[in-house]
Amino acid sequence: TFCQGLEGKAPDDVDACCDELAMCSSYVCPEGFFSKPNGTGRHCRWSVCTDYDLHDCCASEGTCSAKDCPAGFSHRHDAHKIKCNTSDCEYMPWETCCAREGIC
Repeated sequence: TFCQGLEGKAPDDVDACCDELAMCSSYVCPEGFFSKPNGTGRHCRWSVCTDYDLHDCCASEGTCSAKDCPAGFSHRHDAHKIKCNTSDCEYMPWETCCAREGIC
């Protein structure tokens, strides 16, 4: 099916031209990782989850990438290297694992 609009913006183009994004719940985390606690509501980048979705859908066991960050914050660039005392970093201060979004 061809898109009606040049950039897929015509009203019928969404159904005709766009695939629904896959959900993280369909991604199987590899060894050494586990599904993020709130990962079931997350979308993958494409219609099928791939290894590009690893850090969006899964967290490294025992590192800051397992910690949920509050609104306005995201994981530090090295979150996957910062070790926690537990696999889900429950007792790790979020400030250790998260940084304000949009600030280098």
